[in-house]
Amino acid sequence: MERNRWIIVDGFVGNSKSMEIGFWVSVVGNVVAIILNKMEFTYSIQKMKSEQQLSTLYGMQRDLLHLVDDICHDMDGKLSKDYGKIWHEKYEMILCYGTKDAMKIAEYIQNSILEGIDDGISCPLSRLLGAILLLSMQIKYDTTGVKSSPKSWYIGRYTTQKVLKVGNFYDQSREDINGIVDELKLKRFLKIDSTP
Repeated sequence: MERNRWIIVDGFVGNSKSMEIGFWVSVVGNVVAIILNKMEFTYSIQKMKSEQQLSTLYGMQRDLLHLVDDICHDMDGKLSKDYGKIWHEKYEMILCYGTKDAMKIAEYIQNSILEGIDDGISCPLSRLLGAILLLSMQIKYDTTGVKSSPKSWYIGRYTTQKVLKVGNFYDQSREDINGIVDELKLKRFLKIDSTP
């Protein structure tokens, strides 16, 4: 029969097994504490990044809708602005803080503008405005979780659904928006149904 060896260390009396168990409990406790601290630090960094992204994108949707309104007013000859500069600022912010779908739409708009410059044929206005409206609704979804169709802008802009039946602009915009949604494989709620 083996006897437990008794050890005396700085006034502590115990056997070697109890000291060994205490040592391993201490090591495991420290490892767990280090892992938990690292996880908490990573979570804090991710939370700060998310808050920065949301605060940047909150005003972006409103700014994009103002841009669309300004372009529409300019069609009537009432307003003139440097839309390229305004768009470029928004585009850079979306590249920095936007979600994957927002970036796809922004890149689509940028490519449409650049292709128009390259070939001397501008992108159809209904397609450009439709893409900007899509981007606005995508950012709204990304920041609030609320699903809105671009149709809500047309209803607010032209006041009644009856007005939407007159003219070709709405029909062309609807076709353009639905085509962009399909082409970029965006979420279905961004489509506009065929009834005004």
